[in-house]
This record gives sequence, C-alpha cells and structure tokens, in this order.
Amino acid sequence: MSVKKSLDEYIFTIQAKGGYTFTLENLRKWMNSSRNSLSQSLARAVQRKKIVSIRKSFYAILTPEFAEKGMLPATYFLDDLMKWLGRPYYGGSGTTG
Repeated sequence: MSVKKSLDEYIFTIQAKGGYTFTLENLRKWMNSSRNSLSQSLARAVQRKKIVSIRKSFYAILTPEFAEKGMLPATYFLDDLMKWLGRPYYGGSGTTG
C-alpha cells in the first residue's frame, strides 16, 4: 500500500529544512507520480503563488512576504541555481568603501 504524497507536503519538507528551491527531478523521485500529475500540481502551485519557475525544471518556493511580488530575492535561490547548473559565479556586494 503506497501513500500518495503531495506537492504541498514536499514544499513543507523543504521549508522545514530552511530551503527555498527544488528541481523537477527531485520532486519526481519524492512524489513518484506520473508526468501529467506532476505538471498539473506544479501549474496549480504557480497559479496559487506557492512556487515560481526560475528556469525549466528549477523552482523557487514563494514565502508569504514575496508571494504578491511573484518572486523571491535572487539571494534566496542563486546559489542553488548555479550549483544545479554546474556553473561558477561571483556575486559582488555592490558597496563602496
């Protein structure tokens, strides 16, 4: 007997660990659902402003304070995104001394 897992549960587990991002690949492994079912769940979550697609197959979880804007500050997801892409990056502070 298998227990049906939901996208909301997955989002909760990521947030409980202090995370803000996930990939479609990791979601597929966790939910063990059909491609169509995952697509529908993701589309509903985007519509409800729970998540935003940063890049194909890479999503950021919108916290309540940023849901209305529809995007997290880049500092919340940039490191995870660049690691996922396998690309080095440098972020400057933008301050002058």
